[in-house]
Amino acid sequence: MSFELRIHYTGLCLFAPDPTPPSGSACLHALLLTHHHRHEPRLIYDRAYERESSPTTDGCLRCRDLNDRALKIDGFGEPITPPITLPEEVVDLHMIAGVERLPRRFVEPDPGPKVAARVSTSVGRPGAPQRASLFTVPGGMPPDWPRRITTILQWKVKRKTGQDSVTLVLADLRSRAEPKVGRITLFPIGGTVDVWIYNALPDDLPPPVRVRNPGHGSPAEHFDAYYSLFVQGTKKTPVLAESPPHQIPPRIPSECRGMGCLESTSGKKLRPETAHTDTCITAQVPLE
Repeated sequence: MSFELRIHYTGLCLFAPDPTPPSGSACLHALLLTHHHRHEPRLIYDRAYERESSPTTDGCLRCRDLNDRALKIDGFGEPITPPITLPEEVVDLHMIAGVERLPRRFVEPDPGPKVAARVSTSVGRPGAPQRASLFTVPGGMPPDWPRRITTILQWKVKRKTGQDSVTLVLADLRSRAEPKVGRITLFPIGGTVDVWIYNALPDDLPPPVRVRNPGHGSPAEHFDAYYSLFVQGTKKTPVLAESPPHQIPPRIPSECRGMGCLESTSGKKLRPETAHTDTCITAQVPLE
């Protein structure tokens, strides 16, 4: 049967489209960056996806640590076709701040301590933008500012008929030999597999300890992590130019806090519009 893998990136994620890599296959890299306010890179999905022929989700989330890991999503579905065009709601650092192109060392093995984890895919296409709030910068003027910036990028991979599962491969980010350290096989439920790539404050991992609802004038306070990778540029931090609607994330049990799922919320799913606060917005930059 055919089905769709949907990858939801949220939090402190820098996207680097790579249309002409040395490997020859176009790919999209997501760098999950470190910050002085500790962020936790995690792969999150409903545990029912691990079982073949599950009729519905369990409502209990696996929470796999991605620290020092390189997650590869390739070898199935339709290959990425250049040019790789991400939604404009994923703000372009090269355009808004004049930073140089991202040095290629950050998408190679052992990228250094500023990258906590990396996800790379050579298949799929971007989905529709999710939860894009209105931001500006000090001194920002039309037509560049204000602009909508999202906390979430959705990426879709259509699986071909005859493929009944998807396998994600984990490697050691710090090793140039890139030894494989794990494989995760997931099976569709209702024609889809939904996985989440978080790079979030510990309290923001599901279920969140508290709900942050920043208002007009609140800064994207972790944006400086992106600028730490560059030498050039006018490094301004976006601030909210509106007060977004308050969000109430669903209380779905997960393993993110070192505990098992003690209750069942069968059939519930993480919803893209409530997954993350506006303090961690996504960004993109071209590679050198």
